[in-house]
Amino acid sequence: MEIRDNVARVPTRPFVLLIAFLTMLALALSGWYALARNSAAPAQGPDRAYATPVTLYGPVGPDAQERDLNQRIAKIKEDASHGH
Repeated sequence: MEIRDNVARVPTRPFVLLIAFLTMLALALSGWYALARNSAAPAQGPDRAYATPVTLYGPVGPDAQERDLNQRIAKIKEDASHGH
């Protein structure tokens, strides 16, 4: 008598299908979440230097806004003076 004869047969197909379904559902939901969050992404590429400043602590105060504006103006002037 083999050991296999004593072990009850457990149907594995429903479990495999359930795991596959849950995996696909998780991938679909995470993809949907990523696409929904993508609309608020910061600027990419060369325009990034001139994008609105983003902080982890909310909107920046007037001092920081003025300092940022001065830095941006200096950056634009520097880029213009290095003309190609």
